Amino acid sequence: MREKTTSMGNGPQHYHPALGTMSYHPTRPRFTCAGNPASPQAGEREADLQAWFMRFRDGMTYRQIADRLGWKTESAAYKAVWRFNRRELAKHQTRAAKVRARQDAALRERLSWDEDFGERPTTYQEIANGLNYAHRASAWKACQRALERLGDRLQDMDEDQDDERD
Repeated sequence: MREKTTSMGNGPQHYHPALGTMSYHPTRPRFTCAGNPASPQAGEREADLQAWFMRFRDGMTYRQIADRLGWKTESAAYKAVWRFNRRELAKHQTRAAKVRARQDAALRERLSWDEDFGERPTTYQEIANGLNYAHRASAWKACQRALERLGDRLQDMDEDQDDERD
């Protein structure tokens, strides 16, 4: 299959059929796509980790890091350090989003009952069992955190409305 190319200001763009997107580089389209063969391999990730530790734990300059790891330029060391930062930040954000979603589910479970049908409120132990929390206290904390976030959002909305009125 022949690649489609277009010219847009910064040079030719190449159509990547597996991703269905345009890319400036035909062989290294995007690091963020799952299953991308251009993603850093285990050895590269290990080198990025070493570079990060050398920079922030040992206080080495990028030139010293490049020399120690056998790279030609400071730029390679700089890119390795910040590649590691981006990957770790993405992992942390994904983990935090999962925790928030689980807390929101606990709150919805706690609040989803209807007196008209004779239902009773869900207990924290039932929430803990249903959402695989270790203890009912963990389910209670999850509900509290979700309520705090909801309260913060409502407060922000009220402040925004007050600002619009002024």
